[in-house]
Amino acid sequence: MSPEKGRVYYSPMEQFFLSRLGLLLGHQRSSQDLAALAPWRRTLIGKAIYSTYRDLVDLGLATEAEEKLQSYIRPERKS
Repeated sequence: MSPEKGRVYYSPMEQFFLSRLGLLLGHQRSSQDLAALAPWRRTLIGKAIYSTYRDLVDLGLATEAEEKLQSYIRPERKS
């Protein structure tokens, strides 16, 4: 059976880092609502996001990483 046309398959490592970036971005978004979050925790989350982004760039997934970051910066509006 041939793979679906246009479908992209990721290795387990690629899936791990794509998933990690999504989880970290979600954690950062939910943490922004907490005014009491310590500054060092915000910094730590930001560094983890950057590190994961760089890992994705090294894996050749810069486009996918940037799409995730853009969707975080400008979330889709629901009508």
